[in-house]
Amino acid sequence: MIEYKKRTLANGLTVVVNRDKASKLAAVNILYKVGARNENPARTGFAHLFEHLMFRGTREIPNFDLPVQMACGDNNAFTNNDYTDFYITLPKDNIETALWLESDRMEGLDITPEKLEAEKRVVIEEFRQRYLNQPYGDQPMLLRALAYKVHPYRWATIGLTPDHIAGATLDDVQAFYRTHYHPSNAILSVSADFDEERMLDLAEKWFAPLADRTVTPQPIPREPQQGKSRPTAVPPPGPAGRTNPAPPPTGTVPIAAAGGGRSSGSGGGAPPSGLRVPNRTTHHIQKVCSGPWYRLTFLSFRYRVHPGV
Repeated sequence: MIEYKKRTLANGLTVVVNRDKASKLAAVNILYKVGARNENPARTGFAHLFEHLMFRGTREIPNFDLPVQMACGDNNAFTNNDYTDFYITLPKDNIETALWLESDRMEGLDITPEKLEAEKRVVIEEFRQRYLNQPYGDQPMLLRALAYKVHPYRWATIGLTPDHIAGATLDDVQAFYRTHYHPSNAILSVSADFDEERMLDLAEKWFAPLADRTVTPQPIPREPQQGKSRPTAVPPPGPAGRTNPAPPPTGTVPIAAAGGGRSSGSGGGAPPSGLRVPNRTTHHIQKVCSGPWYRLTFLSFRYRVHPGV
C-alpha cells in the first residue's frame, strides 16, 4: 500500500503527494478529467488533439521540451476515453522546473493558427497510419460501434473520422481548452524523496495563484440495457481483384457483447459459459475495461477458421 497525503487547493486542484525514499528522481503527473467521452459526437478526437497541442508551448515558454531536457528530465502524455495524462520525470532537485512548466501550460497555452494546422496534420496522419492504412486497423472502431449505442465509448480516442480534426477551427479548440483545462478539473500527483508537507507547499506555490473557471459539465448519455448480440461481417483486406473468402459460420459467436459490471485487466482465455465457438477454430477472448471509475465493459472475440472448415 502506497502511503500518500492529499490536499485540495482553494481553486479546486486536487494534489496527491507520496514520499519515495528509494529514488533520487521526482515524478510529477497531472491528470485532466477529459477524454474522448467528453467530446461532441460531431467533433471527435479533440482530447487527443489537445494532448499534442499541450506540447506546443505557451506565451511564457515557447519550447516546452527544452527546459525539461536542461533539467535532465523526460516527459510524455497519453489520452484515453476517460482522461488525459501528462507526466515529467527528472532529478528531484529540479522538481520545481516540472511544477513551473505544468502550472504555466494549465492556463497559458499559446494556440496559434499555425500550431493548430501543424498538429492537425500530425493527428490526421496518425489516424491514417494506425487505423485506415493498416490491415484490420479499424477493428477496434467497428467493435466499439457494435458494443455501444449512445455512450461516447462508441468511438475511439483518435475519433470517428479524420474529417472531425480537419474541420476543427481555432475557436473550437480554444473553447475546448477553456472548458476542460483548469484547476478543478485536474489532479496533480507528485512522488519524490521529500517531506510530504514540503511537496504540498510547492504545489501551493505554483498552482494556487491560478484562477479556476466555472464550467457546467455536459451530461454523458447513459447506455441502455442490452439483451442481444449485434453481429456484423466485414470483408478482410486484400490485394485488388482477390476474391474474399466466405465469412465464418453465422449464429455461433457474436463479434461484440455489451453489458454491465466491472472488470480489470485483459487477456486471452477459454470461451465463457453459454457461448458457442465453432469446432476447429483458434479463438482469443479479451475483456476490456475503460477504467476503474466506470462500469461499462465489453467482451471481444477473435477466431480464425482452420483450412478445411
